[in-house]
Amino acid sequence: MSDALTGPLTRLIGISKDFEATAPHILNDFTSQLFQINNFTACVPLIGIFSAGKSSLLNLWLGQNILPVDQAPTTALATELHYGEQQALVITLTDGTVREVHYAPQNALDVNNDATPEDQYACLTIPSTRLRDLHGLIPVDMPGVDSGIKRHVDAFYRYAERGAAFIVVVSAESGTLHASLAAVLHEIAFQPVPLLLVLTKCDKLTPESLDNVEEEISGRLSDLGCQPQIVVRASRNDRETADRLQDALLQLNIQDLKVIHFAGQIQSSASRLLDHITMLRKSSTLDPGTLDAQIYQYDRACQELNDTLARQKRRLSGTLRQNTMDKVSGDVHNALVKNLDVLYNCLMQGEDIFQTRTAAIISDVYRTSLNQALRVNLSDIVVNMQNEAVGENIDIGSILQNGSQTAVLVLETLATVSKGSRWYKLISTALAVTTSVINPIVELLIIFLPDIIKLFSDPQERKRELVKQNLQEKVFPEIRQRAREALAEILPEIELELIAGLEEEWRTRIEESRSALEHCREEKRQHEAEWLAQQDLWSAQINEVRDAIREIEQRQKSLAVHP
Repeated sequence: MSDALTGPLTRLIGISKDFEATAPHILNDFTSQLFQINNFTACVPLIGIFSAGKSSLLNLWLGQNILPVDQAPTTALATELHYGEQQALVITLTDGTVREVHYAPQNALDVNNDATPEDQYACLTIPSTRLRDLHGLIPVDMPGVDSGIKRHVDAFYRYAERGAAFIVVVSAESGTLHASLAAVLHEIAFQPVPLLLVLTKCDKLTPESLDNVEEEISGRLSDLGCQPQIVVRASRNDRETADRLQDALLQLNIQDLKVIHFAGQIQSSASRLLDHITMLRKSSTLDPGTLDAQIYQYDRACQELNDTLARQKRRLSGTLRQNTMDKVSGDVHNALVKNLDVLYNCLMQGEDIFQTRTAAIISDVYRTSLNQALRVNLSDIVVNMQNEAVGENIDIGSILQNGSQTAVLVLETLATVSKGSRWYKLISTALAVTTSVINPIVELLIIFLPDIIKLFSDPQERKRELVKQNLQEKVFPEIRQRAREALAEILPEIELELIAGLEEEWRTRIEESRSALEHCREEKRQHEAEWLAQQDLWSAQINEVRDAIREIEQRQKSLAVHP
């Protein structure tokens, strides 16, 4: 079945070929989008905390125990499940090379082997009729989001943007969403992709309790902006569970997933094409002298862009950077203090529980706070760039603002990959900051936990107050300082990455506008007699682009993925 995007996209490519000389980036973007649509891989990651039952669920669905399950963090690599006549397991390394594994690992020790640090993800081919009937949908067995292991965190972020849909797996026994799972769901909440909820271990609850748990978890997901389209109840050794999961997966139409995944990108490029043609038509009515003056203005804008960006970089290294470090580290400390009672209770249950809960709080607050601080800095830079912009006859401020939209989108989601892997590097950098803050928690516990344990023989109230005092006066300030030091080390790279992205966007837009003006000047001088015909052609092309945009918008509205 032909997808809904190929038609309008093919027409847009045909139109953009007429402007390859003045706006080659637009044609390249459309061509790349068509290639991606034709080679679309509809990955459906299963996300949940460790021991939620993701691998067991897939084993039940496949009808064979092929994915390892264990009493320790087991799924080290994201494992894509593909249909094939012969069973095979292939590991893709970080450099793009692959290696075939002759047997599937069976336990946590095998899959978390430190001898394979360059492994990135795995593809498991299985001759399963259930996989074959999905017609291109690829389930992905994911590591637990709460293990604290960097390889597991990297695995999630690899698929955060690639996921065409997500299956959230929650143990019904837990009764609610784990903090670590809620934190990662923030990363996909802004993406208009379908989300399925699977409640595992349902056989351990009464029907009434199960109804309450489903209502609680569905409500929490809705509050996060991740309203589940389908809820599946799963029980171990229940064959109907496999059928229910298969029915849910079959409701994910791969053609609709393409629209959800690519429509926004195509509309953005189509908007740029529309602006470019409009600029050509408008400019063609001007005399050559006026065009020369406008071209001069754009030349000046390009020349002064370097100086202005240099000034903004100096501002970033001064007050803005200091404010960012103060805000983020302060927010981390405040979040820990706010959750003091919760952390105390976790500490009483054991070091591992305290570590996991502390890591979840820090990770969530750190990413959110850094996101907000960078967005404020970016907005401040755009305002300053607009105030310093030259040119009385051109709207450089509008060009700067439009060119900032891609970067702003990245800051809002920290999960959007744009123009290859450029933004993935930014995301990985931000994750490295979080990881560098979370890892020292173990060291802090080694330092302070023995002193706290000594207090256990004291009366309960005194013990509680002394433990909380130790947390507030020793542990939390140390974490705050480590958070600040880690951010001070990596923040310059993050800021420069944002500036580089903005610079590329702004230069491209300015150059496209300048090229349009030069084209009009030459056309007007050499082909004055063809002016009216050219005007009609541009008007027709503008209408075609608008029709394509409307067609894609209508397709988006018909899906209505999120309520």
